[in-house]
Amino acid sequence: MIKRIPVIAALAVLIPAAAGAADGQVNVYSARHYDTDQGLYDDFTAATGIKVNLIEGDADQLIERIKGEYQIGVILITHDLGVIADVAQTVMVMYAGRAMELGARHEVFGKPLHPYTWGLLESIPRVAGKGEPLLPIEGSPPSLIRVPPGCPFHPRCPHRFSPCDEERPAFTDRGGGHPEACHLTAHDKRTLWAEREAKRTKVPA
Repeated sequence: MIKRIPVIAALAVLIPAAAGAADGQVNVYSARHYDTDQGLYDDFTAATGIKVNLIEGDADQLIERIKGEYQIGVILITHDLGVIADVAQTVMVMYAGRAMELGARHEVFGKPLHPYTWGLLESIPRVAGKGEPLLPIEGSPPSLIRVPPGCPFHPRCPHRFSPCDEERPAFTDRGGGHPEACHLTAHDKRTLWAEREAKRTKVPA
């Protein structure tokens, strides 16, 4: 019997959302039938035709029920940061099919280390952030047929510098506490994120 398997939520940008509710139901059945220890759900909150009228607030209850009833771990692939904040224990941020950042939920949401993660967090409203502007990520996602050289996020990154467009950064811990794929130093990341947060939370008079 599986005692505990972390819920991993992947912000999988540019991965087709092909699962849907019916696939989710089949997936649970398969996990039980084939005695596997994990269930995979791709954008399950956006699915239609699901038997339960699922809203964000119910996601954590549904996932806990699935884990308990079938004794499986759950891997979520979703763009819904609200669901991730509610149910994930570990978060992997992905862009163009590549891992950008991996850490515990409180680390990725509280001390993010990758500029793409910063952009994601700045583009959603916060309960305590009344009056804060929502900042979209400039530019468009790349084609998976022609992924840019170097860091795939560099064409949209406001902090890019010389190696970013040529050298693909290793996915490693550079001193920030969890692995990420960005050429910036851990010190620069802390400084830049603090500056961005200060700018965002400064509500105009």
